[in-house]
Amino acid sequence: DSYLTFITHSDNRAGDTIRTHFPNGFPTSTLVHDGWKPQLNTEAKYHQSCLSHLQRTLKYLNERYPNSQWGVDFIKLLYAALELKRGMSSEEYKLDFTPRNQIIEQFEKLLATPPNIDDKELYTFYKRIGREKEFI
Repeated sequence: DSYLTFITHSDNRAGDTIRTHFPNGFPTSTLVHDGWKPQLNTEAKYHQSCLSHLQRTLKYLNERYPNSQWGVDFIKLLYAALELKRGMSSEEYKLDFTPRNQIIEQFEKLLATPPNIDDKELYTFYKRIGREKEFI
């Protein structure tokens, strides 16, 4: 496997910029991104949400809404998933694996219990995660 990072300079992040610099998209690659709509619409074999961006956003939201448990639970779940991934063998990663399945179940439960709609930014983030759940 080869791992490459493609970086380009532009004065904006619009879809035209992506199409200009990467006209074929990434049909054989995983595109890791921060959820910007042009990135989501870019051709790729797989999409993955950038976990660092998610963690940074959750840190902000947890500080902004200290009485909400939803963001706290989600960031704990992300850390648990990362810790599990670090300890998994490549065989376990490709097969049905109970600890991973448990994290997926917890993620589904979290998505089934939204935060308070009055916590506007957190609720907006929750809706985004629901739309992009297959990228996490």
